[in-house]
Amino acid sequence: MERPLKPTALAFLWGSILGTAMLTAGPASAHVVAGRVAILSPVSGAITTLECYDGPSFAPCITGDPNGDGVTGPHAGQWSSRIDIGNATNQTTWVQVDYLPNGVSTGVSGGYAIAYKLSTYCSQWEPGHSSYNGKLVQIDLLYYDTSAAYINGNSLLFQHVAPNYRVGASGSSALWYHWNNAYNSVKLWPTWAENFKLNNLSLGGMDVATVASFPAGSPPATCAGASHLHMENSVGEYNPSDYLGKSVTQRYNDAQYMHLPGITGTAPY
Repeated sequence: MERPLKPTALAFLWGSILGTAMLTAGPASAHVVAGRVAILSPVSGAITTLECYDGPSFAPCITGDPNGDGVTGPHAGQWSSRIDIGNATNQTTWVQVDYLPNGVSTGVSGGYAIAYKLSTYCSQWEPGHSSYNGKLVQIDLLYYDTSAAYINGNSLLFQHVAPNYRVGASGSSALWYHWNNAYNSVKLWPTWAENFKLNNLSLGGMDVATVASFPAGSPPATCAGASHLHMENSVGEYNPSDYLGKSVTQRYNDAQYMHLPGITGTAPY
């Protein structure tokens, strides 16, 4: 796939987020009322963690070790709405959004996806090394309205993955992609410039990695002990119907909801 050129008009935006931890939801645009959209499950498997290893299915975390597994306190991560999905080794990992508004005057027409690796302690080793724990990938999603004006953005983290060719080596060499809202009649990009579609479940999305397979049993301190997908969202909220052990299907089940000012999402929650 041809790498799209980074537009000069967005250089200031990328410069402002490069080197930061996330894209947070910005101020609401005047033309729409804020709603919710969803990030769909990147893989198929079973939910093994929702924020806490112990205690209730959802935050807040509790102290102590009530189930006696030796793990206490909050699940490690940078942002809220941390989810682990197990039984997913070697599966393709997808970025897909649902419930985007499709209106001509108030809809989302498309946007950019910016993909790059992050350097962390647990992601420093390469496949074949005894300490290999997969890599950490960040995806920044930028949303535009039907007049091609920027509305808002969010960032996703996928950890313990093997990134594919779509992912840049670092933030300074991030790869930019064009996406369109599949069901809006007004598209941000012409067909020849579109890299992929969002908002159309398993018919679209952007594949960025596979869930890494790595040695289990004696991981480096604080790193994962078994292969799974760890995902986070810079502005995410839990799906209130999720629970520990729930089976999810990639590009179908709602993994997280997002309250993005300026976008009237149509999610049922």
